Amino acid sequence: MIADLLRTDRERFAPWRPDSELLTRIKTKLGHVDYMTKLTTSHTNRLRSILLRVYPQVLQAFNDVHVCLALHLLVAYPTAVTLARLSYADFAAFCRQQRCHRLDWITTWYSRLQQTQPSVQASMAAAYQDEIVFIAQQLLWLIQEKKQALQQVQVLYQQHPDHPIFASLPGAGDMLQPKLLVMLGEDRARFPSPQDIRALAGTCPSPNKVVSDGTFSSDAPVTMASAKQPSNMRSPPFNRWIGLQLTSPPLCRVACVKTTPTAV
Repeated sequence: MIADLLRTDRERFAPWRPDSELLTRIKTKLGHVDYMTKLTTSHTNRLRSILLRVYPQVLQAFNDVHVCLALHLLVAYPTAVTLARLSYADFAAFCRQQRCHRLDWITTWYSRLQQTQPSVQASMAAAYQDEIVFIAQQLLWLIQEKKQALQQVQVLYQQHPDHPIFASLPGAGDMLQPKLLVMLGEDRARFPSPQDIRALAGTCPSPNKVVSDGTFSSDAPVTMASAKQPSNMRSPPFNRWIGLQLTSPPLCRVACVKTTPTAV
């Protein structure tokens, strides 16, 4: 079958060219970042479920359970009993050690931490104590490791020759730009026309470009109609980038089609 395809439809295929060493390193680092993001999410969900059961004061005080201050608090005071002995002066000193000096925040957090909660069996709180400390320490490590990995991605990404092209895309941030670079690659022959990039992105032409026979015009630009497609029909990086353009329709029409085929 492969031999027949190459013999009869060779023009539909392009020779495969491996990525450069620099792009391979960027791709590997981004994969590492995505893996740590998944681990952070699973650890956070597990920690939240435990806190809801035996230690809801922390969830009530902090909007985000993987805030570093909240995680350090869980390591130092892993149960509601130990937290109840914490005075305002000690809590303020603890916050200052974590580089938080806003007195209004400290006062609000402390008042929320000291609010009355339903009683929890001492045996159950003791059973989860070690796991709370373990997960909090793991999340602190993951947050720091991900931060370092993102910095390494940026250093590598700025060294790439195509960095100015993707940095010019409106709405694409520091994380999305290298992801788009990795997805599109360096081989210009992969996308000889705008339609090839549209096929990869899962975007669609403007509805007002439908011609009489029911087909789409080949020169139809990418518009906000692209965002109405099911997300599973679009590549994740393009899916995120198109979502960022909802408040600026003209950018949708030009950025993905008119700049990318000639430069990427």
